Amino acid sequence: RRRSASREANEWRARGCPRTIFGRKGAKEGELNWPRGVCAIGGGAVAVCDSSNHRVCVFDREGKFLRQFGGYGTGRGQLDSAAGIAMFKQKLIVSDRYNHRVCIFDMDGNYLSSFGGHGQSNGKFNNPWGVAVDELGTIYVADKDNHRVQMFDKNGLFVGKFGTSGHGPGQLQNPLFIAVNRFNHQVYVSDSANHRISVFDVQGTFLFSFGSEGFHGGQFKFPRGVAVDPQGNVLVADSGNNRIQV
Repeated sequence: RRRSASREANEWRARGCPRTIFGRKGAKEGELNWPRGVCAIGGGAVAVCDSSNHRVCVFDREGKFLRQFGGYGTGRGQLDSAAGIAMFKQKLIVSDRYNHRVCIFDMDGNYLSSFGGHGQSNGKFNNPWGVAVDELGTIYVADKDNHRVQMFDKNGLFVGKFGTSGHGPGQLQNPLFIAVNRFNHQVYVSDSANHRISVFDVQGTFLFSFGSEGFHGGQFKFPRGVAVDPQGNVLVADSGNNRIQV
């Protein structure tokens, strides 16, 4: 029976064979409902944004459930459709989509702070998705429906932005996820509705893009997740084509 990729988490060996499969559809401990962002948090453990359960779930390297935090709501530490997650210096940074904010937790899931709010001005969000952090602690947030990426310092203070709505070089259309390549200091953005990956430097200057709409190798259909492996290879979740490209 074909298992739903939207309801479970898979860990893959380097050759593309699954190493561990954990989670199943549901709302109980260890179950998932539309998992989105995933982040390695040390010791082989992973934190998963369990989006439609409005929480973050943590599993060990064998897929054993360890803990969860969040819960539906608008209050401190509550989430409404968490999408992206990143870690920096023992803090977990989570995009809280429909609360239009980014929440910061400690490694045990205790709420520390949040920043953002609904809007279009600097520091405000309209449906934030992916988050990433560079080695200096700059937080990058894919501000999806504002068609831009915003940058914040480690305390959540706005420091810059890049991208505007459009289809030209350096423009974005519904950006979803972000990855930072710490080897060459480049920022990769899944420019979903433009069916490409757009690349910027850490100051937000546009460098180049790759991909176009289609189903051939090197083409994308609404790309979502993007990551950089230890060798510097870029991995893209080519959502509409139901595949991963490297």
